[in-house]
Amino acid sequence: MFRHRPGPLAALAASAVLPGAVLEAFGKANVAIGGTGHFALVSVAALVAGFASAGLTAAGVRRRDAQIALLGTAFSTMTALLAVHGLATPGVLVGPNGVVALAGGLSLPAGAAVLALTALPGLRGMRRMGPLLALQAALATIVLALGAAGLLWPTLVPAVPASGSRTAVALMSLGLTLFGLLAWEHLYVQAPQRIPLA
Repeated sequence: MFRHRPGPLAALAASAVLPGAVLEAFGKANVAIGGTGHFALVSVAALVAGFASAGLTAAGVRRRDAQIALLGTAFSTMTALLAVHGLATPGVLVGPNGVVALAGGLSLPAGAAVLALTALPGLRGMRRMGPLLALQAALATIVLALGAAGLLWPTLVPAVPASGSRTAVALMSLGLTLFGLLAWEHLYVQAPQRIPLA
């Protein structure tokens, strides 16, 4: 039986994100990658996130555990953003656009924001899964709808901050702060709990 603690997993996720985030914020060299390669890599990442979302959501519903179900919601939100990011790859299905950068840049901060909700005290005793499943469906639908709208009407897409800019660093810092707060909440504030997933 596989057991885990959400806090250490959140810390592990943050540590996995950190190298890429630092390179994105402070890196100076550009590495060329073809559109097909980018599309394939992002598709695999979206597929992995989708499997994680389905597993966590199913486990949360089965156990009537709102925190686990909300973890599934975070992963489904990231899955939707990664899907939009991959589908918007210039030169594969569509031409040049700003959606690809915006969806890619928002995937981790958006996931971190939803993950941070698992620290809310009100979720600890919540047993109704309907509202959480509705939230999960709504977030994924909104992301996909906004992505489609951005591809159909490019003027709707705001300017994406340049790598290393103050806005990009602030966005990265927000995501890492949310991951840190989540890890702190589960490691030091709540009593450590082992949650069986299988």
